[in-house]
Amino acid sequence: MNLNKMTTTVLDAHDAGVIELPEHVLEARAAIARLNAITLPTPVQPATVRQQVLQTLITKGKAAPDVSSIVAAKAAQVEHDEAATLLTDARRQAVETLVSVIASDAEQLMVDVVRPRFLEVVTELQEIAPLLDLQMSDSRALSSDTPTREAWMRLTDLAGRYAVLRGVQFLLSRFDADAGEFSLFTNAAEKCPGYKQRDFPWSRLTDPRSQLLMQIQLGLKFVMPTAQERARMWVDTYDNDPDARATVAFKQQMRQTAGLASTALAPGSRG
Repeated sequence: MNLNKMTTTVLDAHDAGVIELPEHVLEARAAIARLNAITLPTPVQPATVRQQVLQTLITKGKAAPDVSSIVAAKAAQVEHDEAATLLTDARRQAVETLVSVIASDAEQLMVDVVRPRFLEVVTELQEIAPLLDLQMSDSRALSSDTPTREAWMRLTDLAGRYAVLRGVQFLLSRFDADAGEFSLFTNAAEKCPGYKQRDFPWSRLTDPRSQLLMQIQLGLKFVMPTAQERARMWVDTYDNDPDARATVAFKQQMRQTAGLASTALAPGSRG
């Protein structure tokens, strides 16, 4: 059994030093590594032993053949097969346990592990952003003054970490970057008039580092919500807005995800 995408993404982020997983997750992972390191000796095939006994009987036999080695080889094969089956089952269950641990703890991992590192990255991005402009590039940075060059190098590292953290967020929260408003920012609709139509001004930039700089320059408020938190932000903003372009079913879904009663719908909701 293979690890799913959520599990491998979370583990990769830990291995890259972007996040630090709690001990119980690492213990579940270590169990897999320990079991995978176990090797079983390959037994001599009973058929091979039987052929040897047969040849001895043909060339030297003067009495009833001694079949004890054949019996022993068959017993060893049974023991090997049982051990191999047990080891396969143990490995499968260990993988299932790790996958289950991460899935069941997804929201807690988001809040306790991923989000603190995310906030650290965003804070540092906001600190170095004033030193850089959207036209900055690797070649320009090399010929810039030391503070600018160091800021650009730091931005390169932070942008990589930011991307990893967002990737973990989308899997743990079970929604992606296109899941709608409040997935990435709390004030995107205010700062970017075309945001709801997926018209992102930073999408015209090809460098992820420049995209982050633009998002900061626009005054976007970065956020990393759980699914419930994101739904609650949407409800707080739009549930009582008669002009909100949302179906009744969608409003019910958002209220349920937010942990609110699904029957209380705002006037003007469209079916």
